[in-house]
Amino acid sequence: MNKLITTTILSLTTLNISNAASNESTLYDPVEIKAALEVHTSLMNVAKKISSCSDSGKKHSVCLCENKEELSKFNKTAIAALEKHPRWLRYKSIKFKKPNGVGVIIRPSSLKKQARMEAKCN
Repeated sequence: MNKLITTTILSLTTLNISNAASNESTLYDPVEIKAALEVHTSLMNVAKKISSCSDSGKKHSVCLCENKEELSKFNKTAIAALEKHPRWLRYKSIKFKKPNGVGVIIRPSSLKKQARMEAKCN
């Protein structure tokens, strides 16, 4: 169940630029792009670590707990970005280009929900 939730949130939070939805904003301000890139990078790091752990045969809940620090770092990064750039929440999606030219779309409302989630560890 947790794996499904994480997968769903990841797919809702970060999408390929070809799947852009209406009611979006394109980021051009270097400060905003830097913040969005930090969020995206942190999210991808968490996803990679949890997926790798799950692929090794461990339960998803165990993987969340094993990567609790990385998950917490993502949560803090996302919350800080949304607090610094509250206008993002007015849009269904925000898009920007990474330094390598690859386009990224972030869904701020999904990002906010994801950043509130914590691993339930003993």
